[in-house]
Amino acid sequence: MLSATVRRVRALADSDESGVGDMVAALEADQGLATDLLRYANSAANARPLRARSIRAAVTLVGRKAIAQLALEAATFGFFERAPGNGGRSVGQLHLHAAAVAAGSHAMADGAFTCGAPATHP
Repeated sequence: MLSATVRRVRALADSDESGVGDMVAALEADQGLATDLLRYANSAANARPLRARSIRAAVTLVGRKAIAQLALEAATFGFFERAPGNGGRSVGQLHLHAAAVAAGSHAMADGAFTCGAPATHP
């Protein structure tokens, strides 16, 4: 089950009527998620010349859709990290499973194109 903050962040990201201030207020209610956002905004993966020094700056740099995805990923990671009886191993297993499913899905999609099945994606 997703936390109220994650649900709120996802709803705000999908809303055309919400603004940066709404997203900032939702993120500031969850210190862990706010920290994750700042880390992500300032990570080498984003390669931006500007550093986010506030939640507002991070929201502006990263964007609402990416923040919604980050919130969901953080919640999922936390869930598997806390899962009883796995000694923390399920996180790694989930990653391996996700990579295998992605590779299989990609192969199936490529096969659909070569077998003459109707294409539903580019």
